[in-house]
Amino acid sequence: MRTATGEPIFMGLYYCAFVADKAFGRDIVDAHYKACLYAGLSIGGANGEIMPGQWESQISLTVGVGAGDQLWVARYILERITESCGVIVSFDPKPKDEYFGKNKDCQP
Repeated sequence: MRTATGEPIFMGLYYCAFVADKAFGRDIVDAHYKACLYAGLSIGGANGEIMPGQWESQISLTVGVGAGDQLWVARYILERITESCGVIVSFDPKPKDEYFGKNKDCQP
């Protein structure tokens, strides 16, 4: 994102956000986390990323292909939750060119 003068907007305001005007989608993230726990998945947590509304969650303490299986189930659960909220989810690590992407935090 850019300002009216074309300067890039400082995005640190959203990284690991925890207040209502910065942590967009927290209700979805919390519902996803609880649903994954209820489903018996080894979800380790969730946190906000650099882009507004960009979140990550971690599948932890899983061995071998079990991690991949749990990832697919967690994504399915997220798709169902976002569908009921009228929100479209993207698993793209860099959905917008103007923003830093996941695992590309150093990219200019």
